[in-house]
Amino acid sequence: MNCRSTFHRIGFAVALLVVGLAPARGQAPIFAGEGAVGPVDGKSGIELLESDASVLSSISGAMVPCAAGFAAGFPCQGIDLAAFIAKADLLVHGNLSDVWGWRDPVTGNEYGIVTQDSGTTFIDVTDAENPVLVGFLPLHAGSSASSWHDVRVYDSHAFIVADAAGAAGMQIFDLTQLTTASPPETFSETAHYPGIASAHNISVNEATGFGYIVGANGGGTTCGGGLHMLDLSTPAVPDFAGCFADATTGRSGTGYSHDVQCVVYHGPDVEHQGKEVCFGSNETHVVIADVTDKNNPSTIGKGTYPSARYIHQGWLTEDHRFFLQDDELDETGSTVANTTTYIWDVEDLDDPVMADTFMNPIGVIDHNQFVVGRYSVQSNYAAGIRVIDFGDIENASELLYFDTYPAANTKVFTGTWGNYPYLASGLILASSMHQGFFVLKPAVPLRLALDLRVFLEGPYAGSDSMSTGALFQAALPASQPYLAPEFNGTTLDYDLPEAAPLLPNNAVDWVLVELRASDTDTNPVTTEAGILLRDGRIVAAGGETLRFDGALAGSYWVVVRHRNHLAVMSSGPVDLSSGSGAWDFTDSDAKAFGSNPMKGLGGGRFGMFASDGSIDGNVTAPDFNLWNAATTAGAAGYELADFNLDGQVTAPDFNLWNANTTAGASSKVP
Repeated sequence: MNCRSTFHRIGFAVALLVVGLAPARGQAPIFAGEGAVGPVDGKSGIELLESDASVLSSISGAMVPCAAGFAAGFPCQGIDLAAFIAKADLLVHGNLSDVWGWRDPVTGNEYGIVTQDSGTTFIDVTDAENPVLVGFLPLHAGSSASSWHDVRVYDSHAFIVADAAGAAGMQIFDLTQLTTASPPETFSETAHYPGIASAHNISVNEATGFGYIVGANGGGTTCGGGLHMLDLSTPAVPDFAGCFADATTGRSGTGYSHDVQCVVYHGPDVEHQGKEVCFGSNETHVVIADVTDKNNPSTIGKGTYPSARYIHQGWLTEDHRFFLQDDELDETGSTVANTTTYIWDVEDLDDPVMADTFMNPIGVIDHNQFVVGRYSVQSNYAAGIRVIDFGDIENASELLYFDTYPAANTKVFTGTWGNYPYLASGLILASSMHQGFFVLKPAVPLRLALDLRVFLEGPYAGSDSMSTGALFQAALPASQPYLAPEFNGTTLDYDLPEAAPLLPNNAVDWVLVELRASDTDTNPVTTEAGILLRDGRIVAAGGETLRFDGALAGSYWVVVRHRNHLAVMSSGPVDLSSGSGAWDFTDSDAKAFGSNPMKGLGGGRFGMFASDGSIDGNVTAPDFNLWNAATTAGAAGYELADFNLDGQVTAPDFNLWNANTTAGASSKVP
């Protein structure tokens, strides 16, 4: 296949709403040129981007919808403009580079983190239409301004590197300071890591707590420009864990990596499932490495293609089956006519195959992309943000776009450098190098949000609340438990290593939530692990509303599973056609599918039947045997046979089992 989107750029006259950072609005022209592919009004690409940037004004106060192909003069399709902060209005001087995001796990407030030539700006985007410039972090003392800065986040800390910046090292900033700041505030770095001088990029595997600096140069332990591995378990005190570089790759033959994504692998290659695997974009090759043992990392496989000019960056699909990669110089080098995404088949990690391409009809340079469910959100320089639907990998198509540089679709290095599409609100944050910071709202949700409520019989304490014992709370894992061997081959077999950055004080336990296309289809469209709270709400690992990747807006039957309670399914489809919806299992037995699907808890409340520790959908002898063995052994803590979740396996657990087996309790989920 050679997938091509059907969008065609047309000529336009551009106008921009000018409001500064206030609700008042007016109209003013910003560009005179038409949608050209070469110089506009006799100006070169560089002259264009500098002159155009100088006349942009900030926009805030109300959502600007994408209507008739434009939002405030910016060409668009299916993406509204929540706010725009022009480069001149940011707190740090200089062009923009990377952008990332952070959600405060305590307040739920959302922030954008924008790097620039001379520092880093922090922006509160909780009220998307009225962003607040919270403050900025200057460069590390002794380093120099640079066009290349990158930032990632782990455990409420930002990790910032800069390339060609002298002795920049890695800045570390405690993001919780943003919640008590008096805007606009000048911050100081929380800590500094001097193990490298300059570096091109940093990546963090949040599932393991390891960071990977790449492209290190100018001093320190450069690791040949490959992976400089850091243990971030104590964020303010990173611990060097080792190097990895495949010296058969990279332009200089040292294993230089321009960018990398590291994951706990859960793809189809059984040999490597559960390992920490990194996918490096190494200029000349894609390199796949096993970094599970930091003292002995090794190449699993690597690949290239004849027309490779500069293998720049890429991201795995959610199922880890394909790696989507961009080549930053293929468009400028006339290797390809239009913006091209390379699709690597990594079903066999030892032998990656560049299987196909997706080609957009616009001929601009591509830069960075990130996968959200079935979508790749791409920052393609002068063409802006482009959202490509890879749900059907052989028939990929462009779904949405927002052009942050309307002057021209040319092969110049201006427009969007990066984006961050992972905020719980569904916003896309975008940095446009010479233009400014964009807060964007897709009209088509990239994720589905579900407000869901359910009670477990075992820990239910009445008064619409559940309670767990101290021993249980002490043993409650911060990561979803369904990766454990006892769940293999059961309905609770779930292999995504989701973890809570901060386990809520009112957490009861982890559950699995499925979306199904119908009441007879036993194969879930998608599944997510969530944290059940005492009031019955189920939230995502980060504490936000439960969200689902990989599912289109529509209606779904909802299934909730727990490790020792009988699963339930909604009695009808839940409407998520707008991107969000709600379902409450607790207020009626009729909310669950089937006859007698839930246990009456008194006071008009219902919950999932306790005592299915054998995970077979029934409360029978195997569950008693599990209880008997555990109580004989004096088991305590996080135990399958602890049906009331008090951290002990004792008589109350037997009583729950006895009542439910006598009643013939069973799950009614097909």
